[in-house]
Amino acid sequence: MLRTESDVVVSVVAALLGHPRADASIIEVELADGVVTLAGVVESEEVRRVLGEIARQQDGVRNVRNRLRVMPPLQHGLRRSETVRPSPRTPRFGLLT
Repeated sequence: MLRTESDVVVSVVAALLGHPRADASIIEVELADGVVTLAGVVESEEVRRVLGEIARQQDGVRNVRNRLRVMPPLQHGLRRSETVRPSPRTPRFGLLT
């Protein structure tokens, strides 16, 4: 079954939200031609690596550009309540609004 870009983005965002430390990050997810770009800030290199692998494992993802930056929580001012979100440039087709 072919998946739309919107389906793939929803899958990636849902998978990232399943990671216990992803809620400490603000992450933008973009998809173009099967390539997911992750951008934003995470608290450690380990979280950056793991989130990239999680995105890579989703159906419809051919490659991942991991542009997540590592910055300890106190430096980037994130609160535990902030979470992963799709990029505002990602096609939404009413699914993520």
